[in-house]
Amino acid sequence: MKKAIAILLCMLMSFAVLGCSNNDAPVEPSAPVESNTPAESQNPEQTNAAEPAQEGVNVAENSDIVVVTGSDMVTFYPINAANTLDGGIQKLMMDGLVGFDKDYKLIWMLATDCEANEDSTEYTFHLRQGISFQDGTPWNAEAAKVNLDIMANQELKYKKSSNYRMIDHTEVVDEYTIKVYLKYSFGAFINYLAHPSALMVSPTQLQNDPSSVETGAIGTGQYSLIEWRPGEYWKLALNREWWGYDKEICGGEALVANNAGFNTITFKPISEAATRVAMLMAKEAEMGGASSTYVETLTGAGLTVEYQTTGLSLTYLYMNCQKELFKDVRVRKAINMAIDIDTMINVTEGGAAMRADSYITPAVSYYSSQAAELYKYDIEAAKALLAEAGYPNGFEVTMWTMNNSSSVQRGEFIQQQLEQIGIKVNVVPCESGVLSSNVSGYSGDPAETGYDMYLRGFSPSTGDADQGLARFSTAMFMPAGSNYCLYSNADYDVLMEKGVATSNSDERAAIYAEAQKLIWDECPCVPLFFTTDGYVYNPEKISNVCYYPDGSFYLRDGVYVG
Repeated sequence: MKKAIAILLCMLMSFAVLGCSNNDAPVEPSAPVESNTPAESQNPEQTNAAEPAQEGVNVAENSDIVVVTGSDMVTFYPINAANTLDGGIQKLMMDGLVGFDKDYKLIWMLATDCEANEDSTEYTFHLRQGISFQDGTPWNAEAAKVNLDIMANQELKYKKSSNYRMIDHTEVVDEYTIKVYLKYSFGAFINYLAHPSALMVSPTQLQNDPSSVETGAIGTGQYSLIEWRPGEYWKLALNREWWGYDKEICGGEALVANNAGFNTITFKPISEAATRVAMLMAKEAEMGGASSTYVETLTGAGLTVEYQTTGLSLTYLYMNCQKELFKDVRVRKAINMAIDIDTMINVTEGGAAMRADSYITPAVSYYSSQAAELYKYDIEAAKALLAEAGYPNGFEVTMWTMNNSSSVQRGEFIQQQLEQIGIKVNVVPCESGVLSSNVSGYSGDPAETGYDMYLRGFSPSTGDADQGLARFSTAMFMPAGSNYCLYSNADYDVLMEKGVATSNSDERAAIYAEAQKLIWDECPCVPLFFTTDGYVYNPEKISNVCYYPDGSFYLRDGVYVG
């Protein structure tokens, strides 16, 4: 089989080279659609629409599958995870008070409902009963409090601590009721509790062996971690006692059918796209991301390729605005004008993306298009701006990106584009762990980051504009948040504070529309394209699998058919 994969890999690499000049029309993904209105998103459905589970779990003991990914896990502890892949895997192992279904509609998970006061500063959650963590610790208000208190503690400086900076304190009302008090009104609080960083971990593990949560957090989820060998694989096993199969615990209708799930799921991180494709074609893996270059090859081999319809992901080229070079908006505008984004989408994405016209995607609440103000591709105008800013001969910069083949290809395209206006770009591919430590976890002088520019995607997994836009506020400098361009604007900061201080939909829409216009004009980064992530799977082995709109794996309803 290894020989077969090697032969396939050679063929695929040849195809990839030829594919760059292929004149065939690219496969068109479905266009993103508007997400639920904010008012609707604050009312999670009581249960999923899956069929009720029968007595016992009908998942075969031999239903073992392999999934290939573009990068490795960094951490299994939700509050300390800074990338979409980690969050998607954690959602298989742990549950939150609320969560999302595959269409990103809010649903109740470990809570059954919530009451909030009029100004959105006090939230009372009623918890689901009859649930235990996989180490036997009971799920109750005390367990919720342990997790929420850690989330609220900003001194711990976890990578997603800032998501919960609004929490003042929590109070156990009774065994299955907990009340959360906020420091100020925060209209998007329920959405933030559906974010992967709010997944609940066993309080016994947190109290007795806190360091172990990074390498294997224990939750109440559908799966548990068997083994993690960094750089090689991580393996999850089905929890047949998961509460989501129990229609009584779920209020009369199970969260998923009794045949949903796989005996084990082994995830293998493979940075090279051609190698992932070769493994899928050789039936060495049942699912993975679909590189647009190989769509025809994959479908020709009998595999199914599909695309998200409501993507939350946007790929950005960040510029460190704390470095002297990028403090000048003329330099930032020149770079925006020097990249032919439409051509980039065809060359690096196979046409399977859409040019960004805002700093959030249409699937995020309160999206406001800036299409009328798009930066036009104009090399001569870009050169003139650089000369006006004092750089007639250009300059040299370092760009960091992930080390998978797709990211490197994007970096090289930008490198070639900026060379036309005299900017020499040194592209530095980095492993996900390195980026987690030296970008997301960076705590040094903002002007001294190792990168001048950073090429990376981002998904606001809350589905709310606050996470997508407030990340560019001054309070979100790393490591507190995800302001990778270290942009700071007092007027923008005020808008972000106002945006979550009200739960009125019309007010929030107006505030975020103003914010999107302001940051578009300031252009601290280049918002390149809305990503409609493609995924591929073997329909002879599995069904009911897809991606969440944030680009992470959705396997909760997956069924083994092989």
